Amino acid sequence: EIKRTVSKTKIMLKQPLISVIVPIYGIERYLGHCIQSLMEQTYQNLEIILVDDGSPDRCPQICDLYASKDKRIKVIHKENGGLVTARKAGVQIAQGEYIGFVDGDDWVGVGFYQSLLNTIMACDADIAVAGCSRDLYRKTITMENALPLGVYEGESMEYFRKNMMSFGSFFRFGVTTYHRNKLYRREAIIPFQMAVEDGFTVMEDGATTYPAMLAAKKIVLTNNFAYHYRQRSDSMLKSMTSLSTEAERLKSVYYYLQNAVEDYPAEYQLKKQVDDVMLAVYIVRCGGITNIANHTMLNSIYNRNIEGKIMISRSEERRVGTECRSR
Repeated sequence: EIKRTVSKTKIMLKQPLISVIVPIYGIERYLGHCIQSLMEQTYQNLEIILVDDGSPDRCPQICDLYASKDKRIKVIHKENGGLVTARKAGVQIAQGEYIGFVDGDDWVGVGFYQSLLNTIMACDADIAVAGCSRDLYRKTITMENALPLGVYEGESMEYFRKNMMSFGSFFRFGVTTYHRNKLYRREAIIPFQMAVEDGFTVMEDGATTYPAMLAAKKIVLTNNFAYHYRQRSDSMLKSMTSLSTEAERLKSVYYYLQNAVEDYPAEYQLKKQVDDVMLAVYIVRCGGITNIANHTMLNSIYNRNIEGKIMISRSEERRVGTECRSR
């Protein structure tokens, strides 16, 4: 038994370490399931970093309990500063050659990180992008990226950059904004995560993922749906404030992304893609309902006219087209 344990340890030491950063706040009901799903991954050489962002419930105690059971788990307790600061705190202590992010109220299938690692290493890519599954009550819907699966580098990377944010005649994200469905080579993500403004509370994922993907030399898209996003009725989207406040929150991210794409070739139409993305996010956060008055208010806040593609909302019962254009 001792010999088998030593052998297993030697094999693990030859495998790259993946640091998984889990920001945590006010999710005691779901946290145990999340942590357990990481502990049970088929790929065992993980560094699981739990970042307690000053959670007022029992999350701090739950984190410490799991850390006492598994030496791969590290816990950071910090004052509440928001999602961006929690991720930064995790990144700053991460030792892994590869880095992933999991929201503390979500969970991952047992082979999620093994599959992504196999893919990113086989392709020698900077970033591996998966799909994800959205869980709402007892129903699960798979969500995939609009861009075709495969490896993007060289000429195909040019195509990727032209379509990564806004794809097709009707608006669709070429690649989803989410942090959670991606595995990064550490040098491909850390500078971009640390550069994001701490105060971002909307589109904070996209403010990191899109600049990181633009800078990458090789990206691989897979159809792995083993990440489970738990759509909660008490999520941030459900507690949206006024439309003007939402527009102001998006404004800082909008100009951050416009600045991030400034030096890339005009042929990529990245500034236009940013316009498409921000208008789509704004409409979603309006509950899918918008009108000219709202757009006039949006243009006034942004001090410019913003035009975007027609946005298609999908449900099982109907397809609804909402014009996502500000005149």
